[in-house]
Amino acid sequence: MANPTATLSTTLGDFTIELFVDKMPITAGNFVKLAKSGFYDGLHFHRVIPDFMAQFGCPHSKDPNSPRAGTGDAPGGTIPDERPRAAVANSSSTSSTTRTSIGSARGSRSTPCSGR
Repeated sequence: MANPTATLSTTLGDFTIELFVDKMPITAGNFVKLAKSGFYDGLHFHRVIPDFMAQFGCPHSKDPNSPRAGTGDAPGGTIPDERPRAAVANSSSTSSTTRTSIGSARGSRSTPCSGR
């Protein structure tokens, strides 16, 4: 069975990501749960590095000018960090879940990478 996809809509257009449930079931399942609950609706990218990545998922980013944008997390907090054997993260056209300083994955923040 093919992995599911999600279409993200922005003011600059839509893009589609593949959710690697076969390699990262906790991370992908958490993204699906949050998306279906409407958690991501109305959030802004709170960190953008041109030609590299854009980060979203902070609940404080509903107001893009909030000084707290980029500091919040999902209602359920962090999730276990998954490190699949097959490298799928941080390469062009992938999306990764950000990590905390203690190694657990952020519960809601994702980083689509454009990578040049």
